[in-house]
Amino acid sequence: MKNHADKRTLQEKYEDWRATPDGEVVYEAVRAAALRLRERGWRHYGIHALWEAARYTHALKVGPDEEGWKLNDHHTSRMARELMENEPALDGFFEIRTLLTP
Repeated sequence: MKNHADKRTLQEKYEDWRATPDGEVVYEAVRAAALRLRERGWRHYGIHALWEAARYTHALKVGPDEEGWKLNDHHTSRMARELMENEPALDGFFEIRTLLTP
């Protein structure tokens, strides 16, 4: 169920999520996978593939949980930008488009 009362921007929602333990786990998993790919010679790779790999790996580790570990697919482009900004080795690694929403 969507919370229509939530007036935060998508960027604010992303930043709030990133500050959570789940946000940190996903960031580190995607970061590590991207850096491994870069080290193996990949010049570009899809953020969605790494995002889904993190989801899959987490599911295998913990099994089903009552809270339903959720990853908002709207956060992938924000994470790609953050990774490329924070990791010089990943500069230009993900294809990104102009953000349409703040």
